[in-house]
Amino acid sequence: MKTDSPTVSKSIKRMSKPYGEESTQPLLAMDQFKLIMSKLSKFETLTDQLEEALARITELDYKLAVRDTNAGTAASKYAQVTTATTTQQPIAETYASKLASPTKYYKPGPKPVKFYKPGPRPIPVERAQRLFKTPSETSGYQFLYLSKKARLPVGEIRRSLTALGLTNSRILDIHHPAKNVCALLVHNDYAPIATTIFSEKGIKLLTTSNPCDPSIIHDPTHATKFTEERIHLANEIQK
Repeated sequence: MKTDSPTVSKSIKRMSKPYGEESTQPLLAMDQFKLIMSKLSKFETLTDQLEEALARITELDYKLAVRDTNAGTAASKYAQVTTATTTQQPIAETYASKLASPTKYYKPGPKPVKFYKPGPRPIPVERAQRLFKTPSETSGYQFLYLSKKARLPVGEIRRSLTALGLTNSRILDIHHPAKNVCALLVHNDYAPIATTIFSEKGIKLLTTSNPCDPSIIHDPTHATKFTEERIHLANEIQK
């Protein structure tokens, strides 16, 4: 292949330059280079922001179109229902239609709470036996006097007597005739049994206690009265 064509040689001659004849124009200054690079970076930043704005606009347009479509569908649905209800004629309800209609089941509410009312207590066997016995010759009642440290409730005294072994139903009454004194009202037939139980437990009865003694009155307003008046007052208190 020949390369000695005149056109090629001319172009080569034009492009080639002898050594030492290169362009002596000065290169760009450093400040100009920095200015160009800053403008280029700003241009890239603006381009990115523009792309983001376009994407956001596209997204909002899509959401707006979807909302308009849903609103139009709902409006048309309600419009169809309205026309259907207005054009529908009432149907006469018959016994057969009632039987054909589905039955509605309602869940019953909670049942009312029934409070338990205890019945009468069973009568003890000993009490039933005493009911049908002939009256004893010692028919009557008497008080048994006991000393105590403090004034206790009647319920606590009854529980204590039951713990000692006494039958609580045979103790008819409990009261406090004087300070640190407790009186138990029992039947004459039960008095010996109660006395035996107290003696076995080491409890002594107050045999000399007299609820009508004038010394049991400690009110200072009656301190100057005569003995007969104080005895009468004690009898009135014990009635």
